[in-house]
Amino acid sequence: MKKIIAGVDEVGRGSLVGPVYAGAVILNKKINTKLLKD
Repeated sequence: MKKIIAGVDEVGRGSLVGPVYAGAVILNKKINTKLLKD
C-alpha cells in the first residue's frame, strides 16, 4: 500500500454562522517545499 500525505486547511465562521471553505494539497516528493510560502 502506498502512503500519501495531504495538507489540509479550513477557514470560516462555522457551518452554523456562515460558510466554511476547505482546501487540500498533495505535492510531489521532488518539490522543494522550502520555496513555498503560507
